[in-house]
Amino acid sequence: MTIHSEKNEKKARNDKNTYHKKQGGKAAETKPPSDEERAAAEAAALEADVAERRAVKAHVPLASINRGALDEGDRDAAQARAEEAQAARKLAKKEQKAKDKAAAKAKRVERKRARSLSDSEPDKVQATAPPPEPAAAESSGGFFGFFRSLVSAH
Repeated sequence: MTIHSEKNEKKARNDKNTYHKKQGGKAAETKPPSDEERAAAEAAALEADVAERRAVKAHVPLASINRGALDEGDRDAAQARAEEAQAARKLAKKEQKAKDKAAAKAKRVERKRARSLSDSEPDKVQATAPPPEPAAAESSGGFFGFFRSLVSAH
């Protein structure tokens, strides 16, 4: 490095330091905020406080409040509750459908039972029917009895 470049660097550093000192002094000399500015700042603080209270009431996590995410609310929890309620309704509907189906099946079985009982009871018409023939009595031996009756007849 040459002597001239060192001098230039020192001068640049001094100029920079001088500039920062002047700017720091200017910041210290700022005038107090006006009434309008103070009122606006108080309104903003009040609005932030109200938003924070609403967020706490809506169960927003403290970390979200600290990050300034005050408008989220308990959206996730509400969504979970809604999904849970919907699942409960679906389950209740499914159970009711199963009960209705079982009741309909029981009703069908009862009708069939009643029909079979009415068929097995002798009606007045069947009571006057002639007694069965003896050949028919021989054929009551089940499936093979029918064939035995055919063989014996010939």
